[in-house]
Amino acid sequence: MTQELAPSGTGVRQSLGVRRHKGVRVIFTLLLWVTLVAFPISLSLYVDDQIGWPLALRDAMAVGTRLSPMVALFFLSPKVSYRRRDCLMYLVPLYGVLVFPFIIFWRIVRLPLRDWPSRPDERHL
Repeated sequence: MTQELAPSGTGVRQSLGVRRHKGVRVIFTLLLWVTLVAFPISLSLYVDDQIGWPLALRDAMAVGTRLSPMVALFFLSPKVSYRRRDCLMYLVPLYGVLVFPFIIFWRIVRLPLRDWPSRPDERHL
């Protein structure tokens, strides 16, 4: 009895088969968004309302917490064919919180199986 060898990469595709399903992708994308965007925003609202610190310190804490998702976007963007400076798109009202992070997180969830074009200035290793 002989065994047939699977083509290279088949094992990776089969092990990531669950991640290829769009429903699972949507759930993982939403989890990333809630963890990295919605939670810091709600935390900043809580800090602003509940802590009895001086106004300037409360505002600094709230702004720092609300802008913390930019740090995650700064590090994740190059992995999915965006430039690091594209994390500044987070500052655009509504688009920055509701659209741009979803694009990044959607691609992060799909990362092993790339389905987007490379930028011309990206190096292929």
